[in-house]
Amino acid sequence: MYTIEQFFRARDALGGIEVDAEVFNSLLEVIMTINFDRLFEGTHDKCRILFNNLIPSIEERCMYSDLFLLKNMESLVKEMNSSKEVNLSIKEHLLTSATDMVECLRTDPSKVILLKFYLGNTEDSLMLNQSNKFREFLGGNGNFLPLIDALDGCHNESVNTKVLQLFVNLLTGDPSYINLKHTLQEKFLLMDSSSLASWLEKMLLGYTAQSAVGNLPTGVSNSVRDSAIACGSREGIPVI
Repeated sequence: MYTIEQFFRARDALGGIEVDAEVFNSLLEVIMTINFDRLFEGTHDKCRILFNNLIPSIEERCMYSDLFLLKNMESLVKEMNSSKEVNLSIKEHLLTSATDMVECLRTDPSKVILLKFYLGNTEDSLMLNQSNKFREFLGGNGNFLPLIDALDGCHNESVNTKVLQLFVNLLTGDPSYINLKHTLQEKFLLMDSSSLASWLEKMLLGYTAQSAVGNLPTGVSNSVRDSAIACGSREGIPVI
């Protein structure tokens, strides 16, 4: 933090010279990482001052903040999926929080544009003039595939329903999410038949539990089954 503060002092002393995109994105990443981490709560006031210094526009600060949270949410879920040591309750909480965050953006008329941009849509006139710098900050499009992958190890029906319903909502009607639809279709088409059948079986019939008399299906609620069928149909996957 001290080094960053010294950088801004030096920049201001030189008349507020602009920094190149790579330096800008690196500074922004560090500042926002600290600012959104409760472990560094004591430095949040300084972070906000530096953030305001780096990006004077309130609107742009809000846009960068939302994009940062989306990018890091997807990255965190992806890391969680690759770890075998994550507590199930923590996993369920993370999936719920991630889904709620996306739903919040999707249903907010003032912020849905950012969600569409994050998922690869750059046709909105409000984003065209700024798309390059935001894309450089993101490093590419998001796709939320880690949320689908996370369902493989999640046995909580309410969480599964919430995640599947999110994809149903995104894939229904609005053509702005066509890139997401194509990405999901490609994911399932690249799966071998046995893996795809196993995934659909878990979503439609439930997980298999071990018992003294052998393997028993745990069953799945109608809400999970309906969401899985709806999600599959939106992606062009025959599930019934």
